[in-house]
Amino acid sequence: MAGLFDLLQRGVLYGYRVRTPMTLLNRIWTGEEENVEVKTAYQYVVDLRERIEETCELARNELEKVQAHNQKYSNQRSRERKFNVGDSVLLLLYTEQNKLTLDWCSPHKVMGTFGENDYEI
Repeated sequence: MAGLFDLLQRGVLYGYRVRTPMTLLNRIWTGEEENVEVKTAYQYVVDLRERIEETCELARNELEKVQAHNQKYSNQRSRERKFNVGDSVLLLLYTEQNKLTLDWCSPHKVMGTFGENDYEI
């Protein structure tokens, strides 16, 4: 509120009328202010919300495009693998010495399945 007080003090000191937010709002409501560029706070919030929704929709569409492109690029050399109960598989696990390195463990037997891509080893 110090900023508003400084404006009022300068207006009294230099003899001009200070246009406070309340003065602008009063002029808009009474119809004295005919400047089209001056918006009410409510209209500003509505316009801002519409712009945010449009921006979110645009971002969502671009994200879907990027995801489709990345999925296509990632799946270029992949292939579907199916294992049956009793098959021998190698297991890729972290090493005990360093959690950032991976190592293939000895063959394990598939004991069961839990859906399309989940196996009990």
